[in-house]
Amino acid sequence: MAISLRKGQKISLTKGNPSLKKIMVGLGWMANDSYSGYDFDLDASVLMCDENGRCADISDFVYFGNLKHPSGSVIHMGDNLVGSHEYEQKDDEQIMVDLSIIPQHIQKLVFIVNIYQAEKRGQNFGQVSNAFIRLVDQNTNKELIRYDLTEDFYDETAVVVGEIYRYKNEWKFNAMGSGLKGGINELLSRYGIVMGTPNQGSSFRESAEIQQSRNSAELAVLNSISSLKNTDDVQLLLLMKNLSDVKFTEFAMHIIEAIKILGNA
Repeated sequence: MAISLRKGQKISLTKGNPSLKKIMVGLGWMANDSYSGYDFDLDASVLMCDENGRCADISDFVYFGNLKHPSGSVIHMGDNLVGSHEYEQKDDEQIMVDLSIIPQHIQKLVFIVNIYQAEKRGQNFGQVSNAFIRLVDQNTNKELIRYDLTEDFYDETAVVVGEIYRYKNEWKFNAMGSGLKGGINELLSRYGIVMGTPNQGSSFRESAEIQQSRNSAELAVLNSISSLKNTDDVQLLLLMKNLSDVKFTEFAMHIIEAIKILGNA
């Protein structure tokens, strides 16, 4: 049976289970009926922090726009755009953690949930219930820990749910349940992440959507090139990746030229 925690409780994950390596972190919630006319869109994410409680790089923020940390130690399984309206408590989003390959400078993983466009949509966590976080041993599928957020939130738009952190030679979990009112960007700034400014007119979700659209465009072009000439897929993928960092117009010009060459070959 899973250990049920209360806010502020800390427990060791590995002291009594030294073989524990891979953990599935499930986060769930139930959105009540919205009077704003918008569906609720809650997003779970992870901040991978150093000993100073800061993220050293933007890649240390794992969310729907950056689904996998470069180390492969934290993998987000994807964004749930509408959440659950059912009374059955199930995971709305899941994050996979491999404790054995977390970079040494990372001292803790902070799990947060925020409401997308909360201010614009007139939504807050006072309209969300039955929120929880649970940790499952991936090898045995055994639920290890569960923390149900029982406190009432009102105008908070983001919640720090809990954290997995190093303690000497152990990994421990801290049940936090701390709500914040300032929105996701203010929360991220506390951990050293700056996703953009109001003058830039872009949010971290908009940046991710642009990248996702670009990835889809690359895939479509890749399929077109493959239909023109039976070229090695790995070589094509490498070509696409090499071109991904140039301006989009330059990228398009390269692709058009490649299609012309392959079409005439």
